[in-house]
Amino acid sequence: MSISVFKDRFINQLRVEEIPDHIKTEKDFENTFVVPVAYQIADALPGVMLCSHPWKKTDCCEPNCESTLKGLGHRKRGCKNCWAESKSWASVDILGTRNNFDLVGKDAEGSTLAVEIKVITAKNGRLATGEIQRFLGQCAMAASKFNFVIGVCGYLGTLNPKYNFDTNKFAQWGKDNNIFLVFRPLSIERFGNYEIEWVTIRSFLDHQHYYEVDGVELHFKRQGHRCIVGFISGYMWLDKKRGPCRAYLLAHDSKDWGELLPESQKILKEAKEAVYQLLKKPKLMGSVKGNIHLCANA
Repeated sequence: MSISVFKDRFINQLRVEEIPDHIKTEKDFENTFVVPVAYQIADALPGVMLCSHPWKKTDCCEPNCESTLKGLGHRKRGCKNCWAESKSWASVDILGTRNNFDLVGKDAEGSTLAVEIKVITAKNGRLATGEIQRFLGQCAMAASKFNFVIGVCGYLGTLNPKYNFDTNKFAQWGKDNNIFLVFRPLSIERFGNYEIEWVTIRSFLDHQHYYEVDGVELHFKRQGHRCIVGFISGYMWLDKKRGPCRAYLLAHDSKDWGELLPESQKILKEAKEAVYQLLKKPKLMGSVKGNIHLCANA
């Protein structure tokens, strides 16, 4: 099976696979999410060999690494021999630097894939410029040598959409150069079928003015994919004389939500319970927490 098929399946799974709780470091993100997903897919695709960091493991492929590429024997995640041997074909030497990547793979025809993994913390709605530039630079350097490149970035905190206007253009440029980007938020609470993400959105008053709205999105997980079923908002620009602004729970007008209507009463009951569980979290304080109380009680 070709590395191209693996790439497509891997990207799709990275976008929907549930991320383990309490990931705070890049090593955790790599070892408990990205790499396990990759090997789960590769194990079902004979002819695709992956090489990942051994992290002091001593296990090796049986009987040897080349046999696993032919679909024979048993491949080992984090095989130290695979990792060492990969340097001969997976390093990119540019301008006096040697650049290696977190996960690499190839198929029997010699087509190659590199995966760069990063965790970045957002501050004031923005990712650290130096960190994101380094991440994207690694992806660009990999694309000069590999047939396909996947950049997987997990971010802590929230992103301000006003710094997001050119993202789609950049993502399209990446695809045109065989670079595929996957960004996943790590600031998510989970309750039953719900994922609740702390987000910031732009809310328009009219065609010329807008204000920032801080709150949480409710994602309902259904048959392997997620859809937004509501947004609970708390306004951060509160007027001292007027007190807290009103909060809203908005059903998302989408095909996904329409398909869920027969289950709406059950879903909304679960949503209410999820909201009450969220209110117990210490990070929801002050006016935002008060607004969510108003919404839940309504």
